[in-house]
Parts: sequence; structure tokens; C-alpha cells
Amino acid sequence: MNILQINKFYSPAGGADQYMLELSQALKERGHTVVPFAMAHPENLPTSWSQFFPSFVETENMSGIKSGFKTLGRLFYSREAQQKLEALLAEFTPDVAHVHNIYHQLSPSLLTTLAKHHIPIVLTAHDHKLVSPLYTLEERDTALVGRPWKQAWDILLHRRFRASLTASVIVVLETALHRVLKLYRHVTTIVAPSICMRDLLLRAGYPVDRIRMISHGIASPRVEGVERKDHVLFVGRLKWEKGCDVLLEAARRVPQARIRIIGTGPDEDQLKAFAQTHGLTNVQFLRHVPHEHIFEHMSRARGVIVPSRFVEPFGLSALEAAACGTPVIASRIGALPEIVQDHVTGLLFEPKNPADLAAKMQWALDHPASFAKFGESARIHSEGFTFARHVDSILHLYADVAHA
Repeated sequence: MNILQINKFYSPAGGADQYMLELSQALKERGHTVVPFAMAHPENLPTSWSQFFPSFVETENMSGIKSGFKTLGRLFYSREAQQKLEALLAEFTPDVAHVHNIYHQLSPSLLTTLAKHHIPIVLTAHDHKLVSPLYTLEERDTALVGRPWKQAWDILLHRRFRASLTASVIVVLETALHRVLKLYRHVTTIVAPSICMRDLLLRAGYPVDRIRMISHGIASPRVEGVERKDHVLFVGRLKWEKGCDVLLEAARRVPQARIRIIGTGPDEDQLKAFAQTHGLTNVQFLRHVPHEHIFEHMSRARGVIVPSRFVEPFGLSALEAAACGTPVIASRIGALPEIVQDHVTGLLFEPKNPADLAAKMQWALDHPASFAKFGESARIHSEGFTFARHVDSILHLYADVAHA
């Protein structure tokens, strides 16, 4: 098949980007032709198709009126992205387009261009942008899904996007415009990675026959001869929604628990300052570790902690830990309970509750043999989530939409 993979970045900038690259490589290895379409960026991987990439826009730290207007234009409806895609489609005719994260840097205007060329569109819901103006939802936000006016009022009233009224107004207006234009009606099938995500899409009003649930998968860790160490591990971006602050609060209550933190992010300095101020000598920050070495770190740990504050669409780090035979202590939120079975493959605690997390950490310390058995059960459970099986399911979907 000829497959067009569309994502705002063509580099492993985040989880969705890493997934797109891994899927693209797997598809190529199976003999398919894969072409990328992304925003031009200095960190992009090399590709002969980069001449068709729309120009770079800064969405984090805009400076100057010209830059600001360019970014706003890209947020709402990007003519440049459409023109660049048109030029690419003059050179390459895909059987299917697989869309990942296009919001802000590319915009859903691309969907109109693909539909004009009668190209079937598969869109993976990597985050909550299809059901809310926000990328991430807290548990209380799920009650507002499918109620756009109440969603908008809550976001504006509490300045929910980047703690800024201006930024909150922009994302609310962006979402309203895309809904008025009905851009997502062009999507043939939305991939929901979990039951949780599928249910949110249904609540938001997407037709059941346009949703296909396909769980993510992971490759075998292939880690041998690694000795377990006496520490637990956190792996993820150091930002508010990932809940690392909850973990540090729990660490104060269980000083005998040794904790290693892998990751960087906007809250890194604040988290390190908290650890230093409160004398958390049991916490070690390792900063960035290349993705190919994450499995090794997870295999060495006694457990992996996933303290998410927000509704996880899937919970890939929990699955990666399970594949290493490492039990997980995770928030009881979003799709995490679909990966972590309480007192079977790990432990669940109440989200944003450091006292409950501390209690679960203490239980793991007091019952090391039972906790280790959870890891073996987790490894067996993870065998149903292989990346090869995931690619099979994606290819079946491609075939279905291409021949519909």
C-alpha cells in the first residue's frame, strides 16, 4: 500500500511522534511505501519529502506581532499546510492517510484537502483534542465531554489552558471554528487506543461506526541478565499532568523508598527544588535517558510508578514496565486500570492522593515477594499487546477504509 503518515513533528519529540516513527518503520519493513508530512523543524529526521513540509511556527514562546499572527493563522486554518499537501499529493498518491497530532502546527484544514482527493483518513486519538479544547482532561472534565458550551465556560472561567485567559480564549475559539466547519466529518475512522478513549469519543458525539478500538503495542524488551535493584522508577515528562509532584509528596512519607526519576520538562527545576528543600535524599533525578535504554532501567527497578493526574488515553509506560516483568503502581484514572489490574499485575491508588500512593509504596516494601509476583503476572498480561499484533490491526483497518 501507499501510506501517508501525517504528524506535526517528524522527530521523536513526544509519545505520539515516537509512535508514528515506529509504525512507519514497521510498515516499511513489511513492504509498504510510507511518506511523511509534517511541519518543517530543525530537529526533524532527514527525508526527501521535507520540501513539501509547511514552514515552522513557534507555539510555545511566540515573539513579535508577525510571528504571533502566523501562529494564530496556523492554529485556526492553515492555507500553507493545504498548499504544501496539495504539492505532495501531485507527486504521491496514497491509498490511505494516517493522521496523528496535527493540532496547532498543521491544523485540521488538511482533512479537507485529503477529502477533496478522495483519500480515506485514519486518525489516531493520541490525546483528548477530539473531545475537548484541551489536550489533557482531569477526571472532573469527563462529565463535560459532549457539552461544548459548558466545556468552554469552564476553560475560560478557570483559565485552564497554560493558566492564561488569552491562551484559553484562543483554544476555545479554535475548537469552535473546527466544529462549525465540521472538519472532522472527513475522517473515515478514528482509532481509540483504549476503552476509556472510545467511551469519551462516543460521549462527544462521534458515531460508533467511525470508531475502531486498537490498543497500542510494544516490541519485546530483549533485556537479559539484568539484576533487580532496590528502587522504584518514574519515567515521563516532568510536567504537572504527569503527577511527579504527587510522587515527591509520597516520598516524604516513605523515606525508606528509593526513587529514581527519568525525564525532563517544564517543571524540572521546581521539582528538584522541592526535593532539595524537603531533604529528599531518597530521590535521584537522572534527567534524559535515550528511549532505547528505558527497558533496561525498567528491568532493573523493583517497580514503576505512574502517578498521572489526567485521564490517560492509554498508559504506554505502564505497559512497557509490564513487558519487563516489573509491577506498576498507578493512578486509578483513564485507561491505566485497563493495563494495571489491582493486586494482580500491580497496585492502583487514588489520583492526586500522595497519602494513598505512599500507602501503596509502603505495602510494596512490606510485601516484596507478593509485589514481585505481580511483575510476572504483568509480563504475561503484556504478551497480548505486541507491536506486531498492533501493526496487523492497523493494516486490517487500512485495507477496510481503502476498499470501503
